[in-house]
Amino acid sequence: MKKMQSGKTESKQKKISVRYEDAQQRRVTINIEGDLDNDLIEEIIEESLEVIKTDKKEDFFQQPDFVDNSQGTDAIELKYNRETKVWEPENFGAIRRKMDDYQKWAEENFDS
Repeated sequence: MKKMQSGKTESKQKKISVRYEDAQQRRVTINIEGDLDNDLIEEIIEESLEVIKTDKKEDFFQQPDFVDNSQGTDAIELKYNRETKVWEPENFGAIRRKMDDYQKWAEENFDS
C-alpha cells in the first residue's frame, strides 16, 4: 500500500498467502510478497487457484525435495518469482541437506 500524508509517500509491503489442504491431508501454501497493486493481487489469486486445481500440484508432490514433512503432514510451498513470472516450489531438500551439513560440522567441532 502507498500512503500519502503531508506530501510524503510511504510504501508498505503486502503479503498474500493462499493455503489449501486436500483429501489426503497434503497442504499447499502459495505466497507472494512485495509492493502489490490490486490488479496483481487478483491475478495472483486466480493463478494460485489454477495451480491447486491442475496436475502441476501433483508433480510437485512427486518430487521429495519439494515436500516438507517435518510437521507430520506433506506440504509444499510455492513462491512467485517476479522476474520469471513463474510459481516456484521451495526446495526443502536443499534446506535439509544444508541443516545436515551444519549439524555434522557442529558435531565435529564442538564437544558434546
